[in-house]
Amino acid sequence: MVEGHNRFSPHTALQFADAMASYQPTWFETPVPPQRISQMVEVAKRSPVPVACGEDYYSAQQFAELLSHDAVHIIQLEPQYLGMTVSKQVCGMVNAHNGVTAPHSAQGPLCSLVCAHLNTATPNFFIHEIFDDFNDDWSRNILTKPINVENGYIELSDEYPGWGADLNYDEIAKHPYNPNNYLPLFRAGWERRVAVTE
Repeated sequence: MVEGHNRFSPHTALQFADAMASYQPTWFETPVPPQRISQMVEVAKRSPVPVACGEDYYSAQQFAELLSHDAVHIIQLEPQYLGMTVSKQVCGMVNAHNGVTAPHSAQGPLCSLVCAHLNTATPNFFIHEIFDDFNDDWSRNILTKPINVENGYIELSDEYPGWGADLNYDEIAKHPYNPNNYLPLFRAGWERRVAVTE
């Protein structure tokens, strides 16, 4: 899986896609900025590597426009933008277009838990990206029962009703929100999940 992070023009994205094709990656993720769906469609139609996108879209209407072109078949919807009801609707729309879903699950243990439940209710679910191992160790403690990956699979708990876990408010209180903490996605080394505090 090759991450583009919306960095390229269609021309440059296609050059990268051609260069990586011989390695047969599963996908080329968000190769161009999301604002112009027509450019994502152009790249997806001409790329020898499947294109995955969707984490930047925040409405069912954007997905409807994207899917109407039958060019992108791996949809990485973001439940934190959409909410669960619209996320489930988008999964159905993707299924109707013979596509698969790979929800964007990069925002921590609660996001991972929500995406895992969405996946269990989605017949066209493809793969669950999970980044929790890159987060600070304390972040696992914000849930009473964080998800666990065993041999490449997530096993959900039925120990608690609903999501199978609850928030650990005592742990959360130890780490108050700070708007100056962020991942510098365009700095060298960002993939190591080293936050910047300014």
